[in-house]
Amino acid sequence: MIWELNNRDLGTYKASGHPIRFSKTPVEPGAGAPVLGENTETILQEIGYGDQDIARLKAAGIIK
Repeated sequence: MIWELNNRDLGTYKASGHPIRFSKTPVEPGAGAPVLGENTETILQEIGYGDQDIARLKAAGIIK
């Protein structure tokens, strides 16, 4: 019931596993929660921000 997950800043931590077990489709632990800002650039690119726009947001301290 307890899974060990990894966080790139915090290291290994424990989280509750999935309470239901399936015989044909077992539930596996995921990657764990992202750290703050880990996916910001990818998300901004997906919604249409260009590299220069993202660089401006970084320079302004709006994103990390």
